[in-house]
Amino acid sequence: MARFELEAMFAGDVGQLAKLWATLAKIHGLTVVEYRAAMADQLFAPLLCPHGLDARCRQLIQPLHADFMQALANNEALVVQHDHWLWQFARWLHEYGVLWRPDSDKTSRESESLVVSLCECAPTALAQAESDAASQCIAHVTQLLQLGERKQARAALLTERLCESELSDMRLHSAKCQVVALLNKHLAGRPFPIALVKPLQEVLQGELQHLILTHGDARYKVATFWTLWEKMLPVLGQCFSCDVDSDQAGADQQLYSRIPPLLDQLEQSLAIATADPAAYEQWVESLNEHLMAAIKKEDLACEPLAPLAVAAAASSATITPSLVEQLSAFKEGSWFLFEREDEGVRPYQMALNRPDLQQVLFVDAFGRKAFAQNKSECAACLATGVGRQLNRQTPSDILRRWLEPCVAQANAALNKARQAAHQAAKDELEARRLSAHKAMAEARALNEAKAQQDRDEQLAQAAARTKARTENAQQAEAQVAALQVGAWLLEHKDESEQRIKLSVILSGVGKYIFVDELNRKHAETTRAELIDRFAVGELSLLHQGNNFEDQLAKVIRGLRRTSA
Repeated sequence: MARFELEAMFAGDVGQLAKLWATLAKIHGLTVVEYRAAMADQLFAPLLCPHGLDARCRQLIQPLHADFMQALANNEALVVQHDHWLWQFARWLHEYGVLWRPDSDKTSRESESLVVSLCECAPTALAQAESDAASQCIAHVTQLLQLGERKQARAALLTERLCESELSDMRLHSAKCQVVALLNKHLAGRPFPIALVKPLQEVLQGELQHLILTHGDARYKVATFWTLWEKMLPVLGQCFSCDVDSDQAGADQQLYSRIPPLLDQLEQSLAIATADPAAYEQWVESLNEHLMAAIKKEDLACEPLAPLAVAAAASSATITPSLVEQLSAFKEGSWFLFEREDEGVRPYQMALNRPDLQQVLFVDAFGRKAFAQNKSECAACLATGVGRQLNRQTPSDILRRWLEPCVAQANAALNKARQAAHQAAKDELEARRLSAHKAMAEARALNEAKAQQDRDEQLAQAAARTKARTENAQQAEAQVAALQVGAWLLEHKDESEQRIKLSVILSGVGKYIFVDELNRKHAETTRAELIDRFAVGELSLLHQGNNFEDQLAKVIRGLRRTSA
């Protein structure tokens, strides 16, 4: 097999899935059934006991653990049978079950009753896919999903209406928070005329809040009225200081440099349209009178301005800007688990979380308003663990995330096996090459040895021939030296033989004269030629002729016989 494809298995390729189980089982040293059982043990809690599930549901589902393991161990394709009632039940648990609580409403009671009935039928249904129990489980799951969908639709409608009604209040609260933050930044804790505190809160604060609400979060900071007061407030916070230890001349000079420009800016602000022009004009007049009294050194009833308050719960947690920024990243519709003193841990949905709002609105599973928190308070809850996000998943996502490393491990094993096979083939080819080279080297060595042997034999034969020729030459030389006139020789020539007789030996010139059997001259040769002809076998001695003394004696005997 080339490689395992996760998408193909999820699309229903059971054959590939079976090979995957076999490969993984082999890697872990288990049988296929044992491996699938171990897999089911790991998947039970993520699939059927998800995070956030109520304790009552867990109590009903936990006894199914062993049956779940056995079902997955015996059915290799169960993990990709997405329409199986077990996965549909897991879908209900992750989508609706984690939001369920044993409340007194009808939907909650019906859901609990269906879960109880399903858990009673499940062991038989898991063991026998075609049983009546399996049909009952399918019916129960179908009803659970229908109840969940209807409840979710009603809750979504209620949430939408609630958000519409709460949005204006939350925008007003958000505007108040921003204005109070601006005023406290420059005036809180600084001496301020007591007579101006109430107009400050009722008029100036109201006008700035109105500006935010009418211009929107993105535009109010560039409005002329807002930018003008952003410039005036830092100066206003310094105008009523009465530091007795400071240099009087220097303090007077500061007042003269601050108040006149401030009066001009106040005059400019009157030309800008406001929500209540009469009230704002009266506020500016009162502020002008107190500023003039301050520059004239008249006695003013002042006290440090107490920080203007916005309802917010105190928290001991350290709230960093980054934490508040993370809170803004949560999307409306996200679910959280909050631990509340009167209700325990329950799921709540973030219904409103907008950048232009300072509060976050949460609703319960029925779409009813649960509580609203300012963002700092909500961030504190998340930082301290009082609240935590509820990540709802689908069974397919869980199975996919679980199978991805399994597929990767199996593919790695396949690649390793392919590499090993490739290396083995390469090693075998190399071994064959080395063996061929060795055989060729051995053949060359044998050929060289044979050639050397042939050369040695040829040299030996040549030496033998040389020795033979030398011996023949010596023998021929001895034979020639022993020749006597009258010796008969046999001449071998052209496959014929002829008898010849040595007739004359001319020792002085080294010549020999031969005659044939009719005493006709046959040949004349030198001593060296005669030796060569004896050596090569052209001549052979038949018998020696008589020496001179024997010839003389023979002649004498012949003469005697004649005289007698």
